[in-house]
Amino acid sequence: SQLRLTSIHLYIILLGMKRTQIYLEEEQYDYLMAESRNRGESIANIIRELINKSISSRQKKTMKKSFWNVGEDGFSTGISNGSISHDETIYKLNLSDNEGQESIY
Repeated sequence: SQLRLTSIHLYIILLGMKRTQIYLEEEQYDYLMAESRNRGESIANIIRELINKSISSRQKKTMKKSFWNVGEDGFSTGISNGSISHDETIYKLNLSDNEGQESIY
């Protein structure tokens, strides 16, 4: 028998998509059906689009918390030697010796 690949098969192969099955509540299904009719797109494409928007939104939130954005919010401890005593500052450690002297920093 001869294997016949359609454009859908090629699309799936080229994009590395995975087939899945989900259960939807009736309200979710009705929404997707209405969107499908209004846009003239498949339900699968609409679901992929919604997932991509969610991923993009989550990535933007993660970037806002990124190390590279540290200090952009104006946060300051007011400690001038923070680069030296960061552990003491961050973890609220008292790194002084046993005799109650000043911190080693």
